[in-house]
Amino acid sequence: MKQRDGLGRETLPPRLRKLMQSTSLGVVPSARSAHLVRAASPGSNALEHWNAYATASCTTFPDAGEIRLFPLVRYNLGEDENAAANQSWFALETDYDAAQDATLCAAQGRVTDILKAANVPFVWTKGTALATSIYADRALRPSSDLDMLMPWDGLPALVVCAKDHGWNDKLGVTHFTNGRPSMRYRGSEVSWEMQDGVELDVGWMPRLPFAYDPFAVDWIMATGAKADSHLANPTWLLIEAIEHGLNANIVSPIRWVVDALWLIDRHGQDIDWEMLVTLTKRYHLACLMRVGMTVLQDFTDAIPETVMAQITALPISAVEMDEFAMRSTTLDHAARDLASVRYNAVMRAPQSIYMKNKLSPRKGGTGVSLRLRGQIAARNLHARLIWPLAKRFTPTDLA
Repeated sequence: MKQRDGLGRETLPPRLRKLMQSTSLGVVPSARSAHLVRAASPGSNALEHWNAYATASCTTFPDAGEIRLFPLVRYNLGEDENAAANQSWFALETDYDAAQDATLCAAQGRVTDILKAANVPFVWTKGTALATSIYADRALRPSSDLDMLMPWDGLPALVVCAKDHGWNDKLGVTHFTNGRPSMRYRGSEVSWEMQDGVELDVGWMPRLPFAYDPFAVDWIMATGAKADSHLANPTWLLIEAIEHGLNANIVSPIRWVVDALWLIDRHGQDIDWEMLVTLTKRYHLACLMRVGMTVLQDFTDAIPETVMAQITALPISAVEMDEFAMRSTTLDHAARDLASVRYNAVMRAPQSIYMKNKLSPRKGGTGVSLRLRGQIAARNLHARLIWPLAKRFTPTDLA
């Protein structure tokens, strides 16, 4: 991958550019950690960038977020490892545990068999999908739980499967009455803990009010649920990587950049950039995607210029800017939760978007029917009518 150091940042709004420069919690790679990102990414001179990272780290010991990338660097180095600086760092303990990963892998296979036998549509998402779709070894991308997405209508069958197999309810299941999902539950995930301690999370979406939004879910199911792997498509995984990665953490969360770069390198030809822009508009992710894509431009030229032009042209509201400031600069969970509550109150989705027969927006790639186009347009109109409510919120509201 070619690199485009610094290109694109000059086009950011002044406040957003200042926020990116001031984030000290690793959401945006620093000059030092950028060398590590390049060393862990595909198609780069791993030895050159690793040695540059080691030199820049002479007075700074790597944190856990950086250490988790060392196995990828070692993989990229290959025979050049003998010429690498600070080789002892490759022996540092990461968050990968072989026994836990074996348990997780077995649980994933078991859940896949259960849901396929019950004829329940689903796809694996987030780290669960990334570990097997873009990396040569699961040890290069450890996960702590299983993440899944499915249509809203499939949840009752999943609840029955969970009960039959003795899974313990953890989140959201109390919102089901007689096996049927409650309408008041629309804005969250549902999760269980299985007997082996593995957690299964279902239903994450970029904006909680749009959880199980059929516009995105039908498209994701149409492009992944019927495949033997049951993996979400690369477009959705890229959106997840950016949205999840641009979040402050106690350790440097720069792995999101590496995930995105590997995803683009391995499956760039399969990324539906038009749909990515459409979902960015629909879920009001203009600020997050603008930052994320600008950061990725520093490391690769594989993002089409037309896509960057479309994302750059999207207006960024004050509440989106405040949201990014909150999630990228603070570790206080209470403050971040408050920001999420306030933000999602603005973003509440009309229930009418769920009141339809499930139809794929792509319908096997043959195009979108006029009826469905009308329904999609109506949903987008609802979202646009709701969005002006954001003007009620100021930075002091999110403090």
